[in-house]
Amino acid sequence: MSAPGELPRVLRRTGSRAQAEEWAYVLTALGILHELREESGAVSIAVLPEDAPAAEAALAAHDAERSRPAPRPQPEYGPSFLWLAYAALLGSFHLATGPRDERVIWFARGSSDAEAILRGEWWRAATALTLHADYAHAVGNLVVGAFLLWALARRIGPAAAAWIALAGGFLGNALTAAVVRRGYVSVGASTAVFAALGAVALLQAVARRRMALLALGAGSALLGLLGTGQNGVAAAAGTGSAGRAHGVLADRAARRLERDDQVRALKNVAPPDRLLQSTAPPWRRRLSGGG
Repeated sequence: MSAPGELPRVLRRTGSRAQAEEWAYVLTALGILHELREESGAVSIAVLPEDAPAAEAALAAHDAERSRPAPRPQPEYGPSFLWLAYAALLGSFHLATGPRDERVIWFARGSSDAEAILRGEWWRAATALTLHADYAHAVGNLVVGAFLLWALARRIGPAAAAWIALAGGFLGNALTAAVVRRGYVSVGASTAVFAALGAVALLQAVARRRMALLALGAGSALLGLLGTGQNGVAAAAGTGSAGRAHGVLADRAARRLERDDQVRALKNVAPPDRLLQSTAPPWRRRLSGGG
């Protein structure tokens, strides 16, 4: 402790008035009493002797924060129409199929039925992505999925983003069927949305070195928001977990593509036609009754 009446101690000096005011701002934020002094050709900042150690530590931490290198800019591939193709695909399918009705051929042969998938009807894992239980279910997946695909396409290109969402959605449904095995019939693009979410969130976590739990937290929130049109909480949780797991796998693929200069041209290819073509063969197979 300083003796009563002891004068403030000069902590630092600088020739820049702006620098001295920045130091003062840091100490003000921490509630440390201080004063700026005009000297010959310089400005100093002084604090009470008992506050000197805390003030010096605060300014040292501020200096260390400023000395960190700026994060390198993340590559962007510019705007694309992937989000619009996705929205058009989901919207047109729901207008054509209407709300969920197992008597309608679209749902009878297109839903992700776990037992049917395990019997060999693997294409159901893909066609279920185009079906939704009702308009609220469809709009939720359409809006959130379009936003995530827009963000993902800007980072890794539209073609890679489209394939990540499709593959993640297909594998998420297939994995859920393998785990639940029976009594489980689902529809909706939620697993594809989770795959896109996982890729976007983990790319962001890698870039920022923080927000490591964003994929899990946001995925759980989206599970509650979007729903999955399933029977029972356990089935919904299985779908959400599968989607998030494939989101993590999709992110690893995305980061590899992001580092590989030889495939950059492929990622910039506009994929709306491939998006439609990739969902058409499973539907043709199902509607024809093929096995």
